[in-house]
Amino acid sequence: MDPAPNTCQLLQGSVVDAGDKECELGFSCRFLVSLKERVDNRLKGWKGKMLSQSGKEVMIKPITFAIPMFVMNCFKLPVDIIDSLNSSMTNFYWGNTEGERGIHWKAWDKLCDDKFEGGFGFKDLESMNLALLAKQGWRVLTRQASLLYKRLKGKYFRRSSFLHAKLGANPSFGWRSLLEGRKELIQGGEWNQGEVERVLVGEDVRRVLSIPLSRRDLRDRLIWSYTRLENYLTSSGYKCARVMHKRGELRGKARGESSNPTCGNNMWQQVWKLRIPPRLKQFLWTCLYNILPTKDRLRKRGMMVDPTYVFCKNGVETLTHIFLDCPFTSRLWVSTSLTLRTSGGPWHSFRGWWEFLQAQLHDTGGDEILEQQRGAFLRVQSPLVADAYAIRQGLQLPWKFDYRTVELETDSKPYQFT
Repeated sequence: MDPAPNTCQLLQGSVVDAGDKECELGFSCRFLVSLKERVDNRLKGWKGKMLSQSGKEVMIKPITFAIPMFVMNCFKLPVDIIDSLNSSMTNFYWGNTEGERGIHWKAWDKLCDDKFEGGFGFKDLESMNLALLAKQGWRVLTRQASLLYKRLKGKYFRRSSFLHAKLGANPSFGWRSLLEGRKELIQGGEWNQGEVERVLVGEDVRRVLSIPLSRRDLRDRLIWSYTRLENYLTSSGYKCARVMHKRGELRGKARGESSNPTCGNNMWQQVWKLRIPPRLKQFLWTCLYNILPTKDRLRKRGMMVDPTYVFCKNGVETLTHIFLDCPFTSRLWVSTSLTLRTSGGPWHSFRGWWEFLQAQLHDTGGDEILEQQRGAFLRVQSPLVADAYAIRQGLQLPWKFDYRTVELETDSKPYQFT
């Protein structure tokens, strides 16, 4: 049967003879080259729209999947194609509306971190590609009655299993990709003898390594230990692949981590959980990383600009000066209902000031009451005082209706009475 005239155009592939190696598990490598052009064309269509950074974030995330998703389900994208796709999305995110290349204030790999880890939650194509291929490998392992399993077993692992299969002679591009996804499936699949010997000593090592899987006569079942239902999920596979990426197991180059990641994670959780517009969250994210394009930062990037702050003309335009050290800004913070001070504290940067404020709120329980009464706001920081204030307000209402005997219930131990 001959294909329809427009089949090749729709699939962006070419017709090959039956039995050709390119037909075994998909298209040829020539199909992958067009991914970069398709992503670029889609991004260029948005250049005329006045998108903010938040708008670009919303628009990039669907593009990361819509175009290369089908290919990544079946094939391992070459490193140069992944880098070119990441470069296109990075230029779009940091560029301006005229399509000019802007300053990349943060690396794309950092933007791919989870929001609670200090990133934006963009999907890392290399890690997602590995997670999707591992999903295909999981199907091969768990669906041994499928035609794909029978085809692969007859050609590549007749006398063994998929987990122990070799690359073989003259392998197809699809088989090579499946073996790449298999690397993730075998992570944690057996005892890590080196780790056991590091934690335990003597006879305990032999005892742990000799523990059988089960003493009952049951058939072994393949499980994925990173999910509660013990079935492979792409989301859990992606997280596992990101860990491998940071350790340098994908490209052989590990990424440095913070010496105190827990403190940073708590800070980012507080930022993204704030009930403010997304643009303000992103602006706060920019300030906490000190990548706001101030004159001082631009001069360090090689741009010839006057570093003087034009508003007060009393210092270099840095992030700390704009929001903390400027005399006008200091008076502005003090004049607010929160009466925040910006000087005389144990901080030397905007991020240090923010962490100091968060620590102060945490020490006082983080409970605040702001009540608008006669045009003024009442601020209560202590949880004990806040509970007492709430009890007083609750008792005033029945008193107005002449109820003199009331029953009060509260979870605050100092005020538990009837």
